[in-house]
Amino acid sequence: MLFNPNYPKTPKHDFKEELHGKTINDPYRWLESLDSLEVQEWIAKQNEYTNAILARPEREQIKKQLRELLDLEKQNPYESYGNYFFFSKKIKGKNQPFLMVKNKINGKERILIDPNNWSEDGTVAIDWYFPSPDGNFLIYGRSSHGDERSTLYILNVETNEVLDDTIPYTRYSSVAWNADNSGFFYTRYPKPGDVPKGDENYHRKLYYHQIEDDYLEDRLIIGDLSEKEEIIEISLSLNKKSYLITRTTDWAKKDLYFKVEKDAEIITICKNLDGHFRGDFVDDRLIIMTNYQAPKGRVVQIDPDNPQPKKWVVLVPESEDILENVHFIGGKIVAKYMHNCSSILKIFDISGELLHDLQLPTSGTVYYLHGSWEDEDFYFQFESFLYPFTVFKSNVEIAQIEEIYQTESSINADDYIINQIWYESKDGTSIPMFILKGKNTELSSTTPAYLYGYGGFKINLQPSFKPEWKVWLDNDSIIVIANLRGGGEFGKEWHEAGRKAKKQNVFDDFIAAAEWLIDQKYTDQHHLVIAGGSNGGLLVGAALTQRPELFKAVICAVPLLDMLRYDKFLIARLWTQEYGDPDDVEAFNYLYAYSPYHNVSANESYPAVYFKTAESDSRVHPLHAMKMTAKLQDIENNNPTLFRIETKTGHGVGKPVTKIVEETAEWLTFALWQVGKIE
Repeated sequence: MLFNPNYPKTPKHDFKEELHGKTINDPYRWLESLDSLEVQEWIAKQNEYTNAILARPEREQIKKQLRELLDLEKQNPYESYGNYFFFSKKIKGKNQPFLMVKNKINGKERILIDPNNWSEDGTVAIDWYFPSPDGNFLIYGRSSHGDERSTLYILNVETNEVLDDTIPYTRYSSVAWNADNSGFFYTRYPKPGDVPKGDENYHRKLYYHQIEDDYLEDRLIIGDLSEKEEIIEISLSLNKKSYLITRTTDWAKKDLYFKVEKDAEIITICKNLDGHFRGDFVDDRLIIMTNYQAPKGRVVQIDPDNPQPKKWVVLVPESEDILENVHFIGGKIVAKYMHNCSSILKIFDISGELLHDLQLPTSGTVYYLHGSWEDEDFYFQFESFLYPFTVFKSNVEIAQIEEIYQTESSINADDYIINQIWYESKDGTSIPMFILKGKNTELSSTTPAYLYGYGGFKINLQPSFKPEWKVWLDNDSIIVIANLRGGGEFGKEWHEAGRKAKKQNVFDDFIAAAEWLIDQKYTDQHHLVIAGGSNGGLLVGAALTQRPELFKAVICAVPLLDMLRYDKFLIARLWTQEYGDPDDVEAFNYLYAYSPYHNVSANESYPAVYFKTAESDSRVHPLHAMKMTAKLQDIENNNPTLFRIETKTGHGVGKPVTKIVEETAEWLTFALWQVGKIE
């Protein structure tokens, strides 16, 4: 299949700079100025070009199928506060889920907030919410077009009245109510103009707000301009007597503090230790989950007056499985573990003795587990590749699960097969991956395969229900999800093996997955599509430039690709502890060695590439996809390089169903076209 490109012209502007003794050519630096007229015209022409190339008859049929698959009813587990349960509920035909409340006494439920009324196109959403301890009030964040730059609002749950207290710049806010609802701690970012340009994305500070006060008079609790990249979080303890505070500038570490009351001094528990710490005051016992000196996680009790590690009491020791989280429910510890990338639930007594293992329906993933210290019941969401979103109720005493709600789906699990296999990476490390196929799909070197990965920030790729994959699978094709180093699937050491100077391990793991699939004749290089988004966009960008001959097509969404300048835009300084700081010569050298944008060769033949980014992305700047598009389109190549920038959407949070359907139909059309399933 030959493709004769007639791309919109992209001017080259001569630009060179010396960085750590190397001359860097960057002829597309001008594309970084997103607001300039020249760049806006370039974007419009690229979008128009992509529209024309992918305007295929099959696309409308794919969209119709996706609307049926993705516009589902879905309900999240109950969250218990006082006399209320809070939960979100997506209704078919609505772009955004409702925030619901259910009265525990009379069992009546009602819509508390309907974001669908905030905009005609569904692009205004709730980002997060925090009920008060008694459930009488609710704080929530609201943002537009997926930009996640939230404004904080306060709602009276009984009357549905929105209070006058409105606080801007509360992106990703962490909130802790007072026990008496008189006020709350919260985090916010500086007002643009109060700090140097660009720094409004940093300097997250902790404030205390008294209800009905002007937020500009709120008292600063923690925050110093010297701590630019610091992330601060706070929560009210279970015993309602104190507040737990975490502080970090490193994705692999987190310090722990507490304060007894709002005006008390902050007391250090764990600081400058190589690990994560989170937990709570259970009655008057401080119980913490940590991976310090236990890379797979353990539960310890700490004396706040003598918090030295040598004095810790181990309640639940480290095991072979990965401890992901602990919840203190009904006088017990409910622990969520991960075994070979799937969830396990265990219940311990408060002294750490194992009481029960919960039997889950199949290998899959537990999300959104909620319960209270006072109530023995708890709720969680479960899903797997072929098991739709399901809410279960359980009880810490009986160790059984009861289905409360399951999303209706047209997908018949009996029509498909899932396998988990292990393969060797370049350095001999054993890596797992899941393979999904239709029951009647015959595997051969001509089977189209979609290989997905992420590998970073300790984020796990666990079995999840993706109805849109049915479109691909039903075209006699397979889906492969690789659990690469850099994630958290096998604990702290797995993450450490895929970050900073060891990031190449992640790319090697992914490339080895592709090689295994080809060697085992599951597919070949003419039928293999790779895909990733965000950090996963960097992954497929690196795979594209390092081993272009392995792949037929690449789907690269909201990616990082210019790794010499990534830290200069939006919130990316927060990621220097994951990738390394380009201002540091050692980090510069390994970043330069794999930076996809800087490793494009004019003499190479590259696979087809579809770049997708978003106008309102406040995490990863669109410049990465734009500059890479321009560079690849400048090379003589019979494979297309296409670019799409979405309007009124961001990195992914709060995206309405209509836009999800549109963008999913587009990348599926591109992928199916490239593997010969559509003309």
